[in-house]
Amino acid sequence: MMMSSWMSWKFVVMFFATLVSSGFCQDCSSDPCLENAPCVNATLGYYCQCPVAPVPSQPEKENVYSGQNCNESFIGVAGCNINYYDSEGNITSPGYPNDYPNRQDCYSHLKIADATQITLILEEFDLESPLKDTLIFGKGPQSMK
Repeated sequence: MMMSSWMSWKFVVMFFATLVSSGFCQDCSSDPCLENAPCVNATLGYYCQCPVAPVPSQPEKENVYSGQNCNESFIGVAGCNINYYDSEGNITSPGYPNDYPNRQDCYSHLKIADATQITLILEEFDLESPLKDTLIFGKGPQSMK
């Protein structure tokens, strides 16, 4: 029996201009972040640095917290998901430069303080054929469902 291999990597990009227009423009004084996440005041409002945390009963899984106040979460494969808050840097697939693991959904949430746009440059991009893998970009956690 032949096993098919696939990987889905989803990028969630949160723009703070959207958060401000949605009425989220406030500061960290009310301690709005859940899951003991640090709150960061920014020009366009606050944001929470949501954690990625192990699932105690399932060591191969992790909770990936997201949303404005870390009030959304989903279970992902351990070591495959990141919440990214730096204004510049590199994001790589798990195991890079080696092949990434089979049968995984990986999420990278990008929250950049005061960003109204984010530029992603793909320096290397190689997907398994025939089209078993995907790379999806979305505008917030709800766009990935």
